[in-house]
Amino acid sequence: MSELRLQDNSSVLAGDSLELVPLRALNEFVYCPRLHHLMYVQGIFVQNADTIEGAAQHRRAEKRRPKRPRTRKQSEEKEDEAEAVSPWPVPPAELYLGSPVLGLVGKLDAMRIEDGRHVPVEYKRGAAPAPDRTIELEGQPLCPGAWPGDQIQVAAQVMLLEANGYSSSYGLLHYRASHSTVRIALDEPLRALVRIVAERTRAGALAPMPQPLIDSPKCVRCSLNTVCLPEETNTLLKRIEEPRRIVPGRDDGGCLYLVTQGARVGLDGEALRITLPDLPEERVLLKDVASVVVMGNVQVTTQALVTLMEAGRPVTYTTRTGRLLGTACGLTGKNVALRRQQLLAAEKHEAALAIARGIVQSKISNQRTLLRRSGRVAEAALEELTSAVSAAARSPDVASLLGEEGRAAHVYFREFPSLLQEETRMRSEMDGRNRRPPRDPVNAMLSFGYALLAKDAATACAATGFDPMIGFLHAMRAGRPALALDLMEAFRPLVVDSIVVRCVNTRAVTPESFHRSQAGVILSAPGRLAFLKAYEQRMDELITNPVFGYRMRYRRMLELEARLLARHLEGELPAYRPLTTR
Repeated sequence: MSELRLQDNSSVLAGDSLELVPLRALNEFVYCPRLHHLMYVQGIFVQNADTIEGAAQHRRAEKRRPKRPRTRKQSEEKEDEAEAVSPWPVPPAELYLGSPVLGLVGKLDAMRIEDGRHVPVEYKRGAAPAPDRTIELEGQPLCPGAWPGDQIQVAAQVMLLEANGYSSSYGLLHYRASHSTVRIALDEPLRALVRIVAERTRAGALAPMPQPLIDSPKCVRCSLNTVCLPEETNTLLKRIEEPRRIVPGRDDGGCLYLVTQGARVGLDGEALRITLPDLPEERVLLKDVASVVVMGNVQVTTQALVTLMEAGRPVTYTTRTGRLLGTACGLTGKNVALRRQQLLAAEKHEAALAIARGIVQSKISNQRTLLRRSGRVAEAALEELTSAVSAAARSPDVASLLGEEGRAAHVYFREFPSLLQEETRMRSEMDGRNRRPPRDPVNAMLSFGYALLAKDAATACAATGFDPMIGFLHAMRAGRPALALDLMEAFRPLVVDSIVVRCVNTRAVTPESFHRSQAGVILSAPGRLAFLKAYEQRMDELITNPVFGYRMRYRRMLELEARLLARHLEGELPAYRPLTTR
């Protein structure tokens, strides 16, 4: 399971330019400068199994930590008790320190006193390197048995203790996985190396994001590989020929839909407690929830909402018919530079037009692919769509581009009924695309499905650090998530249109699944549930990315597209072309 949350490092906001470098940032910079940039400049942190277990170990250690003794007798008793749960004879104590002279700030997880000297203790979840392995940094040999970044972090802790008047000359590193402890003595070469790393870390916060590592084993276990995209970026930059598969195809968590009117959602420990009218309560573990969708009149308690936001799980509010109202999520990332580049590109005619052209070309190409695969569409219609793709590539402005998109949409929806089984009543009722309100069942499903897709696209935009309201193809106006609509265009035929065809042809949704009136046609409650089930099944399907060659589910593909667009706007990738299936 991976979850996205923001780092709580108030000292690393872009405004103060990392004047005080967090101790942990030194370790991240030594491990990978790109990782440091993502975490401490853009403010992104993604949980994985390693980070979750590491945090759990810290919490367990804090619970086991004895309280400070009040008498000498209690002190001796507590010392004996501490030895049973910790490798240190004296209970560690947390300490927050900073030094403007060193330019460092941070938390010391534990400390002990030996011969009147203060010794910082740093616990690491993983294993230490082999004792016979050569450890060095910048050509300087370091202590064997400990990783370079960890040694820099502990040495910096010793220097912080000195700067704040504590007597200290060495620190201890304890690796839980290998049950090994390493003594890191602060000598002059190591002290100079800490200063060099601190200065480079500070400078790195002001520089553009470094390029990703090539074929590095570090990327495999990195918690930010789904954000960094080292293999994908290097492939598009032609630095490698074939990407490794290091990103899992799907997340463990799912989307929780709350559609029963009058339901109430509260917090129950590490789970959500769902109370439904006239039905038994249900519990859903938080670890199994990636996002929540509240449709209509459903109450979510403040405690549950805050917990979900803190865990990086967005809560989307829609009407009963699926119209997006808004999303509750944690504070947006610190990557102000990305949103600035987004706004600048939107205001530049050529930059915005290039992105918009790619969006329309991919959408029309995917529409053509869906029609072609049915084998029941006239060749002339396919040729019209091919012509529209070429015309979109030559459009001189967004207005003419929208004209080509509209021309292609007319052809596409004219032929769309041919995808439906002939004996179905819903096929004969469809006469092109209509909406606001939809006048037939097929269009009612299309509108509902597009609303769900817009919700997922807006979530992907927010997770990446974009402003969902600033787009390149769709006009920016109040209440319209223009970028989310841009991002979802290529996915309309691949996801929603395919779902509608499947629901009709498999009779998962029937003519009885709709409410009809003079105001239009909408899905009934059972019809919405059936469509939501089909939508989630489709979003969970694994497809092969035509560029990178590996399989991932549609929802992850949507976020991948958002991150590739971000890389383009940041200047790392020369162009952006949305997902186009063959």
